[in-house]
Amino acid sequence: MKVSERTPLRKGGPDIQEEEGKGDGKTMGERLLSGFMVVCVLLVLAMMGLSTAAVVEYLSLGGTGTFSMAVLNVYLFALELLLLLTELHWGVEALTPILLHWFPRGQLYIFIGLVSTQSLQPSSFTIIYIMSTPIRLAFLTVGVIFTILGVCPCVQTVAQRSRH
Repeated sequence: MKVSERTPLRKGGPDIQEEEGKGDGKTMGERLLSGFMVVCVLLVLAMMGLSTAAVVEYLSLGGTGTFSMAVLNVYLFALELLLLLTELHWGVEALTPILLHWFPRGQLYIFIGLVSTQSLQPSSFTIIYIMSTPIRLAFLTVGVIFTILGVCPCVQTVAQRSRH
């Protein structure tokens, strides 16, 4: 990849541009950020599946489990849905403008990851319980990454420019 001379900030990226006509015009940082967002969407979908499985497990046992855990999973599902809409940029600006900033979004990821450790109890769906541990840890890790990135506003500024 040949780098041309430095130019002022262009829309959607830092001040180093690729040679005309090659690639999609995205810098390495923009590509990494896009990949990270795809991972976040997949992770939120996996966590939504775990929350749904916990509620289904409660209902399939005829309500013999803890009702408060089922309600907790419903709330977790709602928060995960909110995160999914935020990651996909589907009109969440009006609902929760605070989630557009990475620091509070990271804190929500951490909150959901920590609360979900108590929401799934081992029972008949043992494979779901086993799969939930790495998903929870990944959720906590993404939360820490978002929190760290939120402290550095320059990274979020570059990301917002690339989106517009």
